[in-house]
Amino acid sequence: MENENKEVINLTDEELKEVTGGAGGFFSNKCSYFAKTSCVTRPNCEWKNGKCVDKD
Repeated sequence: MENENKEVINLTDEELKEVTGGAGGFFSNKCSYFAKTSCVTRPNCEWKNGKCVDKD
């Protein structure tokens, strides 16, 4: 079945937590799915060794 709704909706971290049922869902590293430009703007993320990781 193909999704015909082409509208893009950008969610905040808090909105995403509500949709996924809370923190700690699919991604063990919350920052892992950000590109470098988004990663460096997130207060809990940092760019290390070519990928976005949680700050220690």
